[in-house]
Amino acid sequence: MESKGRKTILFVGRLAKRKGVKEFIENSFVDIVRAVPRALFLIVGGNPTESLTHRDDVVSEINKVVSKLRLDDHVRLLGSTSDDELIKLYQACDLVVSASARREG
Repeated sequence: MESKGRKTILFVGRLAKRKGVKEFIENSFVDIVRAVPRALFLIVGGNPTESLTHRDDVVSEINKVVSKLRLDDHVRLLGSTSDDELIKLYQACDLVVSASARREG
């Protein structure tokens, strides 16, 4: 991961639709990249494979929107990481996004 010298935004969590990560990319991150051309959005997590209610392939949806908006150089889907790697990501990022399309408790 090459984030050195780039403004880095981090999301960590299950990629259920209700988290709104795809919508964040479409509605906010695209504008961030216009203002900060070297911005980087790192996404840690994957599809909620063990969920009884959330079975959508959000990873594929994110990949499609990233490709459509030509943000391939700005978005990295990292999947699961070790705790040590996650600590390094938190330390290296400039901002953490806790996206949610709906109110959560």
